[in-house]
Amino acid sequence: MDVCIFAMFISAIIIYYFSEKILIRPLNKINSTAKSIAKGEFDKRVELESDDEIGDLANSFNYMADSLQSLEDMRRSFIANISHELRSPMTSINGFITGIIDGTIPKEKWIYYLNIVHDEIKRLMRLINDILDLARLESGEFSINIGVFDLNELIRQRVIKFEDKINRRGIEVNVKLIEKKLKVKGDRDRIDQVLTNLIDNAIKFVEDKGLIEIKTEIKERKVIVHIYNNGPAIPKEEIKYIWDRFHKVDKARSKGGGTGLGLSIVRQIINQHGETIWVESGDFGTRFSFTLSLV
Repeated sequence: MDVCIFAMFISAIIIYYFSEKILIRPLNKINSTAKSIAKGEFDKRVELESDDEIGDLANSFNYMADSLQSLEDMRRSFIANISHELRSPMTSINGFITGIIDGTIPKEKWIYYLNIVHDEIKRLMRLINDILDLARLESGEFSINIGVFDLNELIRQRVIKFEDKINRRGIEVNVKLIEKKLKVKGDRDRIDQVLTNLIDNAIKFVEDKGLIEIKTEIKERKVIVHIYNNGPAIPKEEIKYIWDRFHKVDKARSKGGGTGLGLSIVRQIINQHGETIWVESGDFGTRFSFTLSLV
């Protein structure tokens, strides 16, 4: 009897020891790290090396922590970027209006500076509209109304919209559209937004008297739209970031400003259509391409 009690006592000690080492301590570490992350310490990780289920749990927890830290970094970057983008036009508007009110800017120059203020206000409106569009797209609240429309007609209208800007800079534009009419499935207004952003980008980044080419082709019941410009290439190290919010490729390549949200919006719209968009860039120039479904 005494031997049995002694054996049970030793067994209990062994079980407690291994439970403490294998289960209780690791879970306490995970729990402590979870509390730290909940307080905003997103750099905390569970330091645990184990090949069992607890080790798998710790690895999954650290993966979740990495994701949370990435989201937090994106949030901070977004706030910093949007603050900068809003501060710049607001500073200009405030400076020019103050100069007009206090008489620093002479009356004969009011129209000139009010035109600048007007441009800055339009820039603010574009930024705010882009932010709202992107927020709705990412939250799934942005409605996509799928219908049937003539893609060729839409492309021609978009080119005409930019005709004045194209002519002022002496840019050559070649439009090569397959067939007279090209019926596709999609949200006409949103695809219009995609085309507007991509053509506007092509104009910004091409040299004066440069070349822009807009082309359509059909492959396996899909229409592929290519928008090309022969301007300087996008640096290889920046290609993977061009779809990020507020990312702007080297400003020296651009002839005009932007919000840094256009390509993010374009990708979200194409994704919501269940289609694909990609970019190629090199010594030949830069080509954006996206797909749409034929009717």
